[in-house]
Amino acid sequence: MTIVSSISQRSNAVSNSASLPLSFVRYKEDLSDLKELIKKHGSHEIPIISKIEKPQALDNIDEIINHSNGLMVARGDLGVEVPAEQVPLVQKNLV
Repeated sequence: MTIVSSISQRSNAVSNSASLPLSFVRYKEDLSDLKELIKKHGSHEIPIISKIEKPQALDNIDEIINHSNGLMVARGDLGVEVPAEQVPLVQKNLV
């Protein structure tokens, strides 16, 4: 994975992205912060895919859905946070 260090490289990375997955989303503010960063460094809106990996995300799922362009259920990480036997049911409810 390449680290993007300069402002021009960040702007280029933002403007050339088809979508952007955001890890460890817990609150709608996580998405708002990313959208503001994208706006600051790019000229167009990029679809944001929220990765659901934390119990807090499940508690705030309606707000997260309303502020995301899509969801990705990270079953491995989620299985560490909630009982593993609940992960398939959580995934089914989200999908």
